[in-house]
Amino acid sequence: MHSELHAFCDESCQTGHRFMVVGTLLVPTARLQDLNDTMREWRRLQNMTAELKWTKITNAKIVEYSSLIDLAFARIRAGACKFNCIVVDRNQVDYATYHQGSEELGLYKFYHQLLLHRACRFTSNGGKLRIFIDDKLSSVSLKTVGRCLNLSARSKYGHEEDVVAQIEAIDSKKSCPMQICDVLMGAVGFHWNS
Repeated sequence: MHSELHAFCDESCQTGHRFMVVGTLLVPTARLQDLNDTMREWRRLQNMTAELKWTKITNAKIVEYSSLIDLAFARIRAGACKFNCIVVDRNQVDYATYHQGSEELGLYKFYHQLLLHRACRFTSNGGKLRIFIDDKLSSVSLKTVGRCLNLSARSKYGHEEDVVAQIEAIDSKKSCPMQICDVLMGAVGFHWNS
């Protein structure tokens, strides 16, 4: 259990694919600086200065991205972070009935389920969760998402206080953990959609 976690969330394969992936990289606050320092050094050694994304993997960069995946799994094995995702068969989702006809609302409900079952359970009672979602134009209120998540965490895990201390959209270009999440989700999505 952790007293404070950062959850970096993103989605992959949302359009044009049967299977969508919704993922999060959970980083204990106490390990966040170390992860960012490790990534800064990795970028320097690999000469990788641009945003890291699954869609940017090319034959010319395969060695660097393989090295990134090795680094990510080493950090996961060391307990410095956790990667979790859900795979959604878009052919099985009834957006009209369950999501007011909105794929966007459906996506945020998937975020809710992922965070409830894979992030809130790792926070101790009284612990805090800081959620960062890849920034995009959205009609869904992140404040509402956080409020719903707090209510669900109280009910499911018996949290006596709100677990979500912060929820905000951030630019993935400025977040190494978000970029790691993107690459790992891209690999999962590639597998499911191949």
